[in-house]
Amino acid sequence: MSQSQRQALCQAKRIIVKLGTSSLLHTEGRPQGEVLLPLARQIATLREQGREIILVSSGAVGMGRKTPYGRKIEPKHMAAKQALAALGQVELMNMWRRLFGLMGIGVAQVLLTRQELSRRERYLNARNTMSALIQAGILPVVNENDSVATDEIRFGDNDILAALVGSVVEADVVINLTRAKGLLDLSKGVEQPVLIKDVPEVDDNLYNLVAPELSEGGTGGMASKLHAAKEAARFGAAMVIASSEQENVLLDILQGKDVGTLFWPADQPLRGRKRWLASGTMVAGTLVVDSGAERALTRKGSSLLAVGVSEVRGEFGIGDVVSIVNLDGDDLGRGLCECSSSLIEKTEGLVVVHRDNLFLR
Repeated sequence: MSQSQRQALCQAKRIIVKLGTSSLLHTEGRPQGEVLLPLARQIATLREQGREIILVSSGAVGMGRKTPYGRKIEPKHMAAKQALAALGQVELMNMWRRLFGLMGIGVAQVLLTRQELSRRERYLNARNTMSALIQAGILPVVNENDSVATDEIRFGDNDILAALVGSVVEADVVINLTRAKGLLDLSKGVEQPVLIKDVPEVDDNLYNLVAPELSEGGTGGMASKLHAAKEAARFGAAMVIASSEQENVLLDILQGKDVGTLFWPADQPLRGRKRWLASGTMVAGTLVVDSGAERALTRKGSSLLAVGVSEVRGEFGIGDVVSIVNLDGDDLGRGLCECSSSLIEKTEGLVVVHRDNLFLR
């Protein structure tokens, strides 16, 4: 089964390549040309094979710090970091433009926040925009819009962003490049790391094997990558964590070679509206459901009726996304409301969330 999952990568058509800050920049903020140029050449080769590539690139804040103007900004608060991101994003895109220009490839900037994906029409617009760029032979370069994103609308890190972009464009695989060779089992200590080659499913036990610390210069560590792999799997995409410094890493992965750690996609991935609901949508409110409603939702696949709602938190209207939790506060999922919050307590037989518009974790 493991080998068949590897071989399936040979047929991958639409591919997300994610590069973190530690793979992009030296500690002093200078681009790692010795890593980036070979990767750009590999992406050019993959495009010649008919593959569709979307690049998710971190590094804006890191590059902003090293500009003449950025050196005057002390990143002690959010506004200063956002100013550095605004400065650095220009430098980041110029770097990619020059690099891919050597291969005759045009690039386009796509900046996202969670807000862009929270309304279905915006989610679909993001898909259509990136598809149009690909069809025109242009390489989309995606980053979080750090210069305006608040904590409320941030993805958190680009590991999660890459997985969600994979959902938006219905990618076959997300390749997450980092300095590590893959997911390492550190249960016996950092002196005896063991590479985990295949992960059929991300479970709680897996998180105990990895170190939780953040990457230098970035916001994500290996635990974040595990979460991203779990997200990608539910959308039907495989994910590979591998070293950006390994020779021909992209080509080898997509030839089915035994490189890095492969996370398998779900057997029954989310589709359509449920895929969107799971893609980091912001919620307008919360519905607390009783134990009977919880059983009906999770075991019977029922719709959520007003009679099963114990508490309504927040004000929302028809078509808003709400979070659904049980009496203990455990997150059960998200749904698209069929009615406003003011009507729920007044009409017991009302369908609040139809099962077709319900995503359960």
